[in-house]
Amino acid sequence: MSRDKLSMRQIMVIVCGGLISPATLLLPQMTAKRAGASGWWSPMLAMLALLLMGWCVTVLFRDTKLGTGLAQIMTEVTGKWPARVLLACYLVWGMFLLGLFTRVASSRLSDAYQTNGTLTFCVLLLAMVLWMAIGKVSAFGRAGEIFYLALAITFGAIVLFCLFKVRWDFAMPQNRMDFSKGLSAAFPVLGVASMGIYGGFLGGLVKRSRENRQRGFGWLVVSCIAFTLLLLVVTGRVGSVLEARLNIPFITLVEDIGVKGAFQRMEALVGAIWVLSDLILLGMLALSCRSLTVEVIPACGQIERWMAIPTVAVGAALAIFLPERIEENSFLWSIVLGGNLTLGIAVPIFVLFAAKLRRMR
Repeated sequence: MSRDKLSMRQIMVIVCGGLISPATLLLPQMTAKRAGASGWWSPMLAMLALLLMGWCVTVLFRDTKLGTGLAQIMTEVTGKWPARVLLACYLVWGMFLLGLFTRVASSRLSDAYQTNGTLTFCVLLLAMVLWMAIGKVSAFGRAGEIFYLALAITFGAIVLFCLFKVRWDFAMPQNRMDFSKGLSAAFPVLGVASMGIYGGFLGGLVKRSRENRQRGFGWLVVSCIAFTLLLLVVTGRVGSVLEARLNIPFITLVEDIGVKGAFQRMEALVGAIWVLSDLILLGMLALSCRSLTVEVIPACGQIERWMAIPTVAVGAALAIFLPERIEENSFLWSIVLGGNLTLGIAVPIFVLFAAKLRRMR
């Protein structure tokens, strides 16, 4: 098991690749609702807060032993029983996100292929996630690299193709008030990015080096730039008014890219690639919850690998019993983003301050 490790590149691929799906799903509509034409630069406005979050996580991992993950750090800082309660919250929330995004991905696939097979897609997705979660972590890391490459090529080509057709009158704010609204659009960006905290619970499986910190910040900056360009082409092609009303504005953008004589329904092809990001995200959540289960219930340490089964089972139950069209419930997404912000930014900052106070004593 000592060789079953992830490289720093692989963990960043897992985090950044897994966030492509929720970012593409949620950010165009949410940023347009909050800031109109100014919403597309919200990832750049959120970059400073994200760099702060990355710095907090980096400081927490500093001077820790190899094999130490975020769960072990929280246990050392806050104490045994407070940490178990805190980690149980992460575990429950992670399983909820697992079920929620499985349902959303299944619904999106069903719509893309114009079938009524949401339940079938749920089963297929979770079967693949379970297979990855009980297997070797290094194999999941290599699969994540391949998936990320396919996602980067596909989404990069779409952005590049649409960038030359952007209507700049759609993308430019009409007045200073619109510009100031861009700050409020940073909230959904931070809410989506905060899910990356679950990658920290896999930190004990990462091969460490001094260059890792700079690489992590580099990935974060590049990701913010990439999501800014993605939002720019959606706003510049669809328009902020229509963008705020559509459930998935990115699909509307893709529908205009059909190639005559080749792909008449480009959204079906993109949907097939998009699901690779869902698999990365769901795999990260399943592996993190597997690790968290052992920290919350130490007796399960001998069978950690198989703890992925009840984790995925809970996710499956949630995915099956969640209501139809759950992705259209804006109130639910506000709760989800708020929960992500609490667990992904507020709690790590609190743990960092607690760690600093502990060292001062």
